[in-house]
Amino acid sequence: AFWEFTPEIGNTNTPKLRALSRLRSRPRPAVTLGARLPGTIVARDQIPYVIRTGYDYEISHDGKPCIGGNDRGEWVALPAHSPGPFEGTLVVSGTAGAPATIAVRINGVEQGRVELAAGDSLHSSSSIPVRIPQGVVVVRLDALQGGFDLRSVTIGRPAGAHP
Repeated sequence: AFWEFTPEIGNTNTPKLRALSRLRSRPRPAVTLGARLPGTIVARDQIPYVIRTGYDYEISHDGKPCIGGNDRGEWVALPAHSPGPFEGTLVVSGTAGAPATIAVRINGVEQGRVELAAGDSLHSSSSIPVRIPQGVVVVRLDALQGGFDLRSVTIGRPAGAHP
């Protein structure tokens, strides 16, 4: 069979279109990149897949590994996956030398901002509502004010929500 243009645009019985139809009808493997959501994305567990600006380094707080070097004007993106879409809440765990404001994007769409208070011990940021799509989920954290060392990002369903 030849791969050619058909002179009749409405003819869907060509070898090329039949092959594309067969590809579309095949089952697709589930997305497994990054952490499963709802759940927690531990930043150091995702190092081979982390995308970022600036320079990062490993640092520990409270005996737990974190990614340091997330300074004002820089961002870090962490991969995850979700078996289905849901609405949830997002909280960042980390430390900040001074109060930090962090913009949160999910797959490029800004979801809001969280505040991380200053302190040397790990603590949680304020929470924001987020919309999580099915499949690959990229959580991007932009340091708008201050800098922070990142331990994890937790995205969960609100209390009482059904899966």
